[in-house]
Amino acid sequence: MLGRHHLMISLGTVAPVLMPFLDNSGLAVMTVFFGVAIGSLIPDSDSSDAAIFHGNVRGLNGDIGGAVNNLFAPVFPFFGYMTKYMIYKPAVVLFDRFVFQDYSFRDRHRSFSHSILGVATMTLMTGIYTAPLLIILEVFSITYFTIFLVAYAAGAFLHMLEDSCTKTGIKWNSPFSETRLKGELTTSSKPDHVRRPRYMIYILGTVSLSTLVAANIKNFGTTDLQTAGAGLLVTALAWILFAFLAAEIKLEED
Repeated sequence: MLGRHHLMISLGTVAPVLMPFLDNSGLAVMTVFFGVAIGSLIPDSDSSDAAIFHGNVRGLNGDIGGAVNNLFAPVFPFFGYMTKYMIYKPAVVLFDRFVFQDYSFRDRHRSFSHSILGVATMTLMTGIYTAPLLIILEVFSITYFTIFLVAYAAGAFLHMLEDSCTKTGIKWNSPFSETRLKGELTTSSKPDHVRRPRYMIYILGTVSLSTLVAANIKNFGTTDLQTAGAGLLVTALAWILFAFLAAEIKLEED
């Protein structure tokens, strides 16, 4: 799946739940968006030309695409290169040679960084690396720092879930298990191959806009929490539909 699809589907997944709180908790909501945006691309730091290494995500068009690029993309290279050279590559060597000597950790795409262990490691080390920097800059807040890390991990797990719908799939418990979760979506830039991810983005965008409008209509009759709950339900149904369109999602032993 292309970087722009990971970014927009992941943001679109959390947006319906967050939009009702945008007015009253704007900073917290934007922190979640920021964390999810980075996390949604960070597993691909094991690839040579991933979107996380660029300050502009290719293929994001229109006002919404431009806004996403302007808000989040400028920091992508910082997190991308930090993760690749200060977390991913050292972790693969460390785990392979010293920690888990009975298992093989490979430096290749959709391996360590696309696993539960990899996401946990990248989240922890990102926190360790960024906390001192924020303290030095005198902008550190334990509350928002925690929100960011949780959102970062959520974005990375959404990335894995999205890749699990493709023909290549991923091994969630790599390297401890060879079981691969995979579907039938083809990772390609051809128009007929990106149709279903695009439809998912349209659906999630519509749901997000609906919850935002509902939360801001006076006398609509629901609280922000109820609106967010409705957004969560519809988003879950959208994901079920997406999995159905991916067709034949299955577990397969290599």
